[in-house]
Amino acid sequence: MAIISDDYDLIEFFGVQGEAMIRPQGAMLNKMQSSSEGKEGRERKRFKFVDKYHLQGSCFISEEVSNSLLSREKTSRAIHYQEEQNQNVLKKRDEIIDGKKAEGSPGLQLVCLLLNCASAIAEKNKSLAMNLLNKLWSRVSISGNSIERVAAYFTEALSAKFKQINPSFFYNKLLIAEQPDEKMKEPEMQFDALVAFYRVSPFYQFAHLTANQAIIEAFEGHSHLHIIDFDISHGIQWSSLIQSLSEREDGPALCITGFGRDLNVLNATGTHLSSFAKSHGLTSFEFHPFVEGSKEITAENLQIKQEEIVAVNLVLYLNRLPNSQSSVYSRLRCIQSLKPAIVAVVEHEANHTPTTFLTRFMESLHYYAALFDSLDVCLPLKSAERLRIEKFHFGEKIKMSIREFDGGVDDMMKSVRETHDKWETWKTRMERGGFLQTGLSSRCVSQAKLLLQAKQQCNSFEGGGFRVHQRDLGKSLSLAWQDRQLILASAWRCKT
Repeated sequence: MAIISDDYDLIEFFGVQGEAMIRPQGAMLNKMQSSSEGKEGRERKRFKFVDKYHLQGSCFISEEVSNSLLSREKTSRAIHYQEEQNQNVLKKRDEIIDGKKAEGSPGLQLVCLLLNCASAIAEKNKSLAMNLLNKLWSRVSISGNSIERVAAYFTEALSAKFKQINPSFFYNKLLIAEQPDEKMKEPEMQFDALVAFYRVSPFYQFAHLTANQAIIEAFEGHSHLHIIDFDISHGIQWSSLIQSLSEREDGPALCITGFGRDLNVLNATGTHLSSFAKSHGLTSFEFHPFVEGSKEITAENLQIKQEEIVAVNLVLYLNRLPNSQSSVYSRLRCIQSLKPAIVAVVEHEANHTPTTFLTRFMESLHYYAALFDSLDVCLPLKSAERLRIEKFHFGEKIKMSIREFDGGVDDMMKSVRETHDKWETWKTRMERGGFLQTGLSSRCVSQAKLLLQAKQQCNSFEGGGFRVHQRDLGKSLSLAWQDRQLILASAWRCKT
């Protein structure tokens, strides 16, 4: 049973006030299914300089060098050498930025300024960092074009990281001056921004719908499904799956165990999901809250019944574990002990855990530049909703990415949130953790393409820039913005 079908309504579950929102789109999707895949359209080139600079950034340690740093002593020597190289590169870049040499685009100049500043902060060069931060704050704008916006939030993150500078000075100087009056508290604004991004962009919908489709297919032929969601958040993912199950004539039973850190939030999530299931006629529904760390993760403590098919959901979860092999493999062993029929894994296709701050900064800038650029096809520049998404969703993630890594391998290993790695790394960990990758069906691929078509029509843009790519000989599926892959979905089963 496909999550999106001819008569399927695309559900955006929670609104700002926590109520269900249903936006019928069945007729539109039916029409699109009979249409062609659409023209590729014109390519967006705005952030090509980021890719180009990334390739030409000779002042940074390459992946080959990083991978060879097997001891702290080697890391120290490499960073020392790198600092010497950075001094020479900084002089050349400053000449470009100050207009002493060849002219550059304003966007390229902002990127150079950001990298210079990151280098100065990594080297603890206070005077240079102060000078570069002042230059940045005079040029960035959270209401400007995409590169000015993303540069503003990276500048804010660098200001906060540079502990000798009071970040509120820069924050008050720009962000508050341009930020519209907000009456909601910050957690509410973050949730509001998440829901808004979920609604206008295919990013999270791709992750949720692909994982849900894989789970639905693994459940075919059975009557009792138990989903173990290791990071349920507000439960937005499960609205589409609940509606899909409610359309089955056999009246299946669904139980969701949701992991989280706040019992009150978990209980509220359970109430919303139970109400949604009841409103769609899924009478046999249970929700079990599970506070992370409160007790051991076992089949008994999770109340798994013998007749239930177990599905484990790891959507954007593994990257939040402490970035050490022992932490990841310990959690994978727990999951394997539950004997799931399927493990749905979705992760960012990014490398934000290199062994130096500079390489991490560059990777993070490269990734979020693509996300900011993608919003151009979702919302206009003057949209207040877009400003909320960028400030309270992307902006928070950027600050987290920068402040987590304070230099040195030890700090990196202690990082416990948003430690993104490339897909090849997660694939190796899953295989070593006792799992075999299973292929995603053609229905998953069709559904993902249909989702992009829906977003294309809703946002009235030509060509779009979002693409779906099949990886691993069709076993995994990724969402890309132009040629930058953003997020990747896969399905797994236990080896034994």
